[in-house]
Amino acid sequence: MISSFRRLPPRILANFKIQKCLFSLNASFMKEKNDKESVNAHSLVTSICSTVMVLPVIKEIIEEMMKMSKEYMEKLEEKNQEILKMSKECTEKFEAKNAQLETKNKEHIQQLEAKNKEHVQQLEAKNKEHVQQLEAKNTQLEAKNKEYVQQLEAKNKEHNEEVDKLKEKQKDDALDFFLRSQELVRLQRVCNVRAALEYVRSCISSKKGEDTLLYEPVDKVLERLSNDQRFKEYLIKTCEKNQVNIEAVKKCISGLCHTSSKELHGYDKVVIFEKDWAVNEIIALGLIFKYYGIPFEYMNANEQLVKFSYKLALR
Repeated sequence: MISSFRRLPPRILANFKIQKCLFSLNASFMKEKNDKESVNAHSLVTSICSTVMVLPVIKEIIEEMMKMSKEYMEKLEEKNQEILKMSKECTEKFEAKNAQLETKNKEHIQQLEAKNKEHVQQLEAKNKEHVQQLEAKNTQLEAKNKEYVQQLEAKNKEHNEEVDKLKEKQKDDALDFFLRSQELVRLQRVCNVRAALEYVRSCISSKKGEDTLLYEPVDKVLERLSNDQRFKEYLIKTCEKNQVNIEAVKKCISGLCHTSSKELHGYDKVVIFEKDWAVNEIIALGLIFKYYGIPFEYMNANEQLVKFSYKLALR
């Protein structure tokens, strides 16, 4: 029976044996209780003997359980050793796998770093090339801009030179126009004087009753005026008042016509301009015009009409 029980697991077999023993004891005590009234010394002895007979069985069961427990502990130790061995193997495998993964991860990181470095180098090379292209374009633009600025400056300089030339030309033209205008005005004044001298010649001719005087040069006619006694008296007094040499004035009288020998035009009032004549000529003209009653005006060097600056000895 015990050998058949050994086929069961040790824990279940031990529990089963203990339960069996306890059931036997319980049955003995129950039987003793039920038969208590009819119990005699023989039955009591029988019960005690039965109990004493059970004790070796319990002892055997305990020994068997201890043996089984020892075997179980040995097997458990073996299992623990196997588990430790398996755990160690798993740990070694895990460490080897982890080392392998770390190696692969390291290689992968190195590959990524290499690729990243290569990519950075490519980007730097492209960026450097792009910067060089931009610098080259910027240099070209600067050269073109410089050339364009130089062209503009040259054109501007040329334009300024042309403007300066035009300004100079306008200035020269304005000055020339002013001088021509002044010359025309002067000629007009001188021609008016010449016309007055012609009138004087006609007056002298009419007094002399000689028509041939009209064919003689005005200079000759004016020279005869210097021999007129009355005019000569006025001439002497005028020269004394103005403190000038009478001979010099007489000499210039014959040359008045030559000075004013220009083309006659216009009938404006006679003007004696200070800048057109010498002092002696101004005195001679003033005296002649006054002597013959020819109205005239006098203009000073500032081109202002003023009173005749010299004293005339008439009436």
